[in-house]
Amino acid sequence: MSNKLRTLLSAGLLAGIMLVTPACDWFKGASTATPGTETQETSFYLLDANPADIYKDAHIPGALHVTLESIDELSKGWNKNAAIVTYCSPTCGTKDIVAKKLKDAGFNNVKVYRGGITEWYKLSKENKDSYPLEGEAKHSIFKEEATSSPSKESTESDITAGELKNHLQQTKK
Repeated sequence: MSNKLRTLLSAGLLAGIMLVTPACDWFKGASTATPGTETQETSFYLLDANPADIYKDAHIPGALHVTLESIDELSKGWNKNAAIVTYCSPTCGTKDIVAKKLKDAGFNNVKVYRGGITEWYKLSKENKDSYPLEGEAKHSIFKEEATSSPSKESTESDITAGELKNHLQQTKK
């Protein structure tokens, strides 16, 4: 077998593994679908718009990691009436841009969790059962003070940590 053919086969196998493996964990708990199998019955999406290194370090269980580049393709076929919550960190504006893109695409129930992963982390330290966190939370962002700072560009509805917690608990039932 030639090196070129071996390289192509290896790349194809790696791409196939990468497409299948993330789907195993993306929608634990909060969401009722996995990427590529969303239906009109899916009722809730929790979207983490943090940079990939922060998402890998810690995120709210059930959160799907999204980027500005991936959200349009990822959300094709989603239920337009599903509840969608976007978050990142309090000083990160990506959550607002993702929310706006979703609203512009016709999604009717998009909310922004402004406290983001740093507020959730601090609440998790106080009560890990009510505010579960997946990951080790070793990134420097978790040493920062959790403060909400609304983006001037945002016109989306906000959701508090308590409201998000209640929603996550209801979707587990």
